[in-house]
Formats: sequence, C-alpha cells, structure tokens
Amino acid sequence: MKSAKITFGDFIFARDCTVRDISASGARVTVTGANEIPNEFYLVMMTNRMMHRAHVAWRKGDTLGVTFEGEAENIARSDDPRLRQFKA
Repeated sequence: MKSAKITFGDFIFARDCTVRDISASGARVTVTGANEIPNEFYLVMMTNRMMHRAHVAWRKGDTLGVTFEGEAENIARSDDPRLRQFKA
C-alpha cells in the first residue's frame, strides 16, 4: 500500500488515497467518496513524486481501477507552479 493523492480540476482539488496495486499500465486505488472522483484525473505518488494521468476503468465502492495514459512525470523536476503543493 502506498500513499498518493488524486488531483483534478486543474490541480485545484486533491484527495488523499491509497494505491494497493500498481503497474506500468494502471493501478487499484482506494479513496473515500470514490463516486465523486471524475473519470480523468492525475494520480500523484507521494513516495517518489511521480504523477500519472489516469482514467477510471471501473468503480466498486471506494475502490477505483485506473489505467495510465502516457509516461509518468517527475513533479520534483517540474517548473509548473500548480504542482508546488505536491513537492513538499
């Protein structure tokens, strides 16, 4: 289990979540209020500061199955000021 954040709405909204399974192509994520999470969001892994663009493949209770689009981005190397909140 890994600590992560789901962010959406141009990085304005962020929710704490737990990643239970992760691979290069997707993950299984547990988040309170999963039904309120949009179908597309960014998943920020807090341990290594990597960010994945994610799409919801399925929902079951507070669990989401997501697929990743493209390569993960290292937010520690990003100059985007919207990502500052995830660097600390």
